[in-house]
Amino acid sequence: ETAETVVSFPNPSDTRNPNKNMEPETRHWISLILVSVAMIFGIVAYTGADGDVGWSVVDYKIEQNVFGQTYTTEIYTRLGLLKYKSRVERSHGDTSTDTVSYNDNDEKDGCTRSFCDDCADTGSGVVSMLTFAFVALIIASVFIVIRKNDAQSGTNGIFKKIVTSGSCIAAAVFFFICWSSWLGGCQEKVIKFYEDQEDQDQQKGADGTTPSTGFAMSFVSMLFAGLAGLNELCITHMAS
Repeated sequence: ETAETVVSFPNPSDTRNPNKNMEPETRHWISLILVSVAMIFGIVAYTGADGDVGWSVVDYKIEQNVFGQTYTTEIYTRLGLLKYKSRVERSHGDTSTDTVSYNDNDEKDGCTRSFCDDCADTGSGVVSMLTFAFVALIIASVFIVIRKNDAQSGTNGIFKKIVTSGSCIAAAVFFFICWSSWLGGCQEKVIKFYEDQEDQDQQKGADGTTPSTGFAMSFVSMLFAGLAGLNELCITHMAS
């Protein structure tokens, strides 16, 4: 007599299946962490308004040979959203620093370079977009907490899901607008400014212009906010 083997497969519609990959409440916690990280990086990007954190930097050296002796001048400029900070270091030890607002049109101490107006408009727009992103992330955080509490009872609210995921994705879009508009609206104008200089030493500034911390923080915030939105969109609560 042969023993009969019966193979049973789990019912995918069985909400009591103990082999679920991850509880909805845990996934909401993950969303909260992602949103929190996006806000932290966004705050760092926001501090770049006055040039304390650069969105782009210009870093180049000028070497001059005078009577057989080489003199080096290093120019380092940190471009913020509303202002830029410039530092000039000379090989004989002299160092000078200057902070200039893009909107300051004073012929002596103001911003008289060709990129000033473009960077002023772009920086103001980026500040607005960052503010909108923070508002969206705050709304998302509130609704993530509400949905996390709903997960315990298995309550599914389509409106709450749409608001939560939509707020996260909206924040990601705002961050995308920030870094993309900065590249085209300000940094490209700065590069063109140096390319148009007649002095070949000054033209080195074009190759020395690169995105910096503020830009990177905005980009990373976009990724984390987008991941949080996708995570919330895929969470479905099951009755226990």
